[in-house]
Amino acid sequence: MNKIFKGFLGVAVLATMVTVSSCTKTCDKGYEGSDCKTEVRTKIVATYKVDETCSTTGHASYNVTISKSSTDVTKVLISPFGGYPSLTATVSVDGTALTVASQTLAGYTYSGSGTINNSGATLTMTYTISDGTSSESCPGTWTKQ
Repeated sequence: MNKIFKGFLGVAVLATMVTVSSCTKTCDKGYEGSDCKTEVRTKIVATYKVDETCSTTGHASYNVTISKSSTDVTKVLISPFGGYPSLTATVSVDGTALTVASQTLAGYTYSGSGTINNSGATLTMTYTISDGTSSESCPGTWTKQ
């Protein structure tokens, strides 16, 4: 009986070790890394050169600055959004995805989405801008400076 108990105990300990070592940690929203203390948005806080070709106005090249929002760890601020000096858009960051929720800035409505590539070295973004009468789509590549 003692041998059976020791055998059972050994199997139970081994199974527990395998189970514990195979667990992956799930980080709170907005955080990543092995210790879940790194903000996801940190990798894209920088200045980017934007090269985009809008469906109506054509090609444009300009710089934007991405900074952290002070109100939400999952959000960043992009200025000048669309290359317009007075526009700052609030953008959500989730893993490698960017979301420009519909927002009205200086009479124009913006929305869009993007992808974080190469740990933030480049972003691909497509946004739509509308003045209520007409709209245009602006896909582009953003390169960290």
